[in-house]
Amino acid sequence: MKVSADFGPQSAEWSQVLALDLQFMPQPWSETQWRELNSHDRVCLLIEDEALVGFALHRLSPWEGLAHLFKITLHPDHRGGGKAQKFWLEQEDYLRTEKIARVFLEVAVSNTTAAGFYRKLGFQILRRIPGFYSNGDEAFSMEKLI
Repeated sequence: MKVSADFGPQSAEWSQVLALDLQFMPQPWSETQWRELNSHDRVCLLIEDEALVGFALHRLSPWEGLAHLFKITLHPDHRGGGKAQKFWLEQEDYLRTEKIARVFLEVAVSNTTAAGFYRKLGFQILRRIPGFYSNGDEAFSMEKLI
């Protein structure tokens, strides 16, 4: 796993991450949203055989011991066989080095696959948020202590 603290248009993986986001995330971001990342954001890259196959995006608040997971995805050809879980465990190790003790996220209630994956990783549902997404979908707010 490669962690990029200065991820942006100058990054070698910039266009690949945006392409994965656009193709495989239910709520892809615009390029403008990606350009608004700041010094508290970390992009974790999963690279196999020199090819980007997945990424995760966190906003860190070390003074609170908190990270917000905005996005995580693997290319469908690389899903299954425990790769996503292993990728997540590597992120947990990294987050601990950054003094992060808990991670929270939002996931669409309708995205049962992702919600199930997060539950399997040990995330707990905190609450249901009506109309969280721009299309009106509800979200679960979830948290995990690491």
